Amino acid sequence: MCGYYYSHNISIDSKALESIHCRGPEAFNCLNLNNEYFGHSLLNTRGKSTPQPIQNSRGTLVYNGSTYNSDDNDTQWIVDNLDERLETTIELIKDLVGEYSLTYVTDSHIVFAVDQWSTKNLFFYYDQSTKTFLIASA
Repeated sequence: MCGYYYSHNISIDSKALESIHCRGPEAFNCLNLNNEYFGHSLLNTRGKSTPQPIQNSRGTLVYNGSTYNSDDNDTQWIVDNLDERLETTIELIKDLVGEYSLTYVTDSHIVFAVDQWSTKNLFFYYDQSTKTFLIASA
């Protein structure tokens, strides 16, 4: 039952984090990069426990769910198969089998998605005039 958030130009206060904290009894991690804020509460269900937010050489992933595209940890498999290209991210999401919500952030794009049945919630807010963005699966 993980939970996560990502925000751009919006800092997250401790009261807002309460709903995320309670969703992951194993760990809670934050990552702040300039004006971007990531947070993730972990409840591991498959394979080796993999802390999030998780980064590869091209971007940062926060993920909630269970996918069955690999025999081991689904989080690690997803981040290992993502790069900086939007096309790669979209194709990977189309091929995911399972229940999930995810957000992947690179220097050029933010991609967020849920499985075809929307079994994991995903809420977002965007204000074009202030260039603020917030997304959470809680």
